[in-house]
Amino acid sequence: MIFALLILCFIFTYRIILGSITPNGSDFVGADRWHKDWLDLCDKKYTKNTTAPALICHAFTRNYELVNVEILNESPTLIIFRNFAPPHYIKDFLEDVRKENLVEQKVVKRGQENTTVSDPARRANGTFLRHTASYGMARMFQRASSLLPFINFASSEHWQVLSYRPGGHYAPHDDYITYTSPDTYDSWMRDYGNRMATFFLLLQSAQEGGGTVFPKMHKAAHPEAGDVVFWTNVNYTGEIEVDALHGGCPVYEGEKIAATLWIRMKGQDLFRSASNQLNIRELMER
Repeated sequence: MIFALLILCFIFTYRIILGSITPNGSDFVGADRWHKDWLDLCDKKYTKNTTAPALICHAFTRNYELVNVEILNESPTLIIFRNFAPPHYIKDFLEDVRKENLVEQKVVKRGQENTTVSDPARRANGTFLRHTASYGMARMFQRASSLLPFINFASSEHWQVLSYRPGGHYAPHDDYITYTSPDTYDSWMRDYGNRMATFFLLLQSAQEGGGTVFPKMHKAAHPEAGDVVFWTNVNYTGEIEVDALHGGCPVYEGEKIAATLWIRMKGQDLFRSASNQLNIRELMER
């Protein structure tokens, strides 16, 4: 009897340490930062919108390569570049990532936006790495710049590589940083402006869970390794796009590994169409 109790105690402790959870469960650190409908959206696999087929699939050719696009939302822009990175690109990038020391990730502190703090809303390990820190990273950065020339990747932050294990998540938040005053600007804001868009490359998918949810768009993206999820964080005036609120869904099983580029506003003149509205199809056809 005592032995059985010890086993149960061990299992319970093990679940707490790893943050092990079940779909739409609430037994993970930071669960109180999630609304139930957000978790429901996480667990609902995306299905194509048959009422608007024009918003679903698109493809264009760049440098003799076919780029496949799945448009989940036009305004604000939310798209998935399917099979953007070939398997050998992903393999090399992952090998480079596994040589790095990934540490606990923090969140921007309100009122001191040039400071980060630990918060249960974010449970992930990661690090920032230069665009050309390794062969795999440099080749991936060059591919992004070559296939998506309408984005000025030179104005993007370093790669942020992230690992989410069971219980890992990032509660819905904005990538656009709202500063309380110019005194709290960091060097990125001073030199490059705010985060205009997010380029999210999936290197390894979790066995269960780990999608990206957009509560205000009522959409969830479930990419596979090699896919890129891309969305805009500003509206046509350059202010925050409130509908770009998004979150990293809890991982239930396995490990999700991703690499993010936050694209800053500086030098993004080609990002706008003649009507001063973001027209993703017009840009892809250039």
